[in-house]
Amino acid sequence: MYWPLYLILVLAIIYSVAYFTTQGGSVADKESILIDFDGTIHQYRTPSSGGDIPDPPVLGTRIALQKLRKKYKVIIFSTRARTATGIKAIRRWLYENDIKVDDIVSEKIPTRLIIDDRAIQFKGNWDTIMPKIDTFLPWNRRNK
Repeated sequence: MYWPLYLILVLAIIYSVAYFTTQGGSVADKESILIDFDGTIHQYRTPSSGGDIPDPPVLGTRIALQKLRKKYKVIIFSTRARTATGIKAIRRWLYENDIKVDDIVSEKIPTRLIIDDRAIQFKGNWDTIMPKIDTFLPWNRRNK
């Protein structure tokens, strides 16, 4: 009964996807970079509860993300994004701090690279990683 409407809707979606994925410089053409939210985009010095994100951005975040978005699809990842409340809090914080990103996800996805405050770069040798694990501290937990 309504199949012509469904057909038109499906064709419109297919056309839209095809159009946006073939336009030079569109977000769909760009490689993505995954950036951790807590401690990398915002300072994460104060424990937060629920939808509250009290800390300011890490110095230089807004300008850095503006530059990155010219070449890459910038995706934030955070365990906060596992809930609607968490996603809403992140979006509100980004808006309040005039920071623009292309997407927000709750887990690591295939990407060109990951920027995270709690990571050690693996260079193909476990022997060099093992000593670093017990002494590792993120930048915002180190004594200055």
